[in-house]
Amino acid sequence: MKGKHQVGAVTSGERGMNTTCICCMNGAGEFISPILIYKRKRMTSDVERGGPPNTVYICSESGWITFELFLEWLKHFIKYTRLEKSKKNQILLILDGHSRHTKNLDAINLARDYGIVMLSLPSHTIHKLQPLDRSFFKPLKQNLNSACTSWLRNHPESVNKQSNI
Repeated sequence: MKGKHQVGAVTSGERGMNTTCICCMNGAGEFISPILIYKRKRMTSDVERGGPPNTVYICSESGWITFELFLEWLKHFIKYTRLEKSKKNQILLILDGHSRHTKNLDAINLARDYGIVMLSLPSHTIHKLQPLDRSFFKPLKQNLNSACTSWLRNHPESVNKQSNI
């Protein structure tokens, strides 16, 4: 039909906005509260509304983790695992091979002081090797995408063309 267009799906105009979520869990399924890194210059309480308990909210210009933010996360990890400065009781921390983790001397020294053995997986393999990507994030992403699609279909007036940060 001429002049008619079929819209496949309503999507948000906020494409390209990065928000990083750093999650950690052990083999028993216990979670450490996440850290969310928003692409913002200043933090507002709006982004904290409805978040999981004890979540840490941080800003960065890119929305990605930095060397300093990874060090903050490592301190958060130490606090919630109740580690003490000791090399006796070691704990294994499996990470992706991102340079913010592997080339961060301050984080490596802090981990060594608390008996944390950091194992970095090879680049471009985490989607197959990293336990959380296979068991947790894949179903989370599927369910989140489904919920977002449903919400956008029911609230088409909420779709923005431009984001104001």
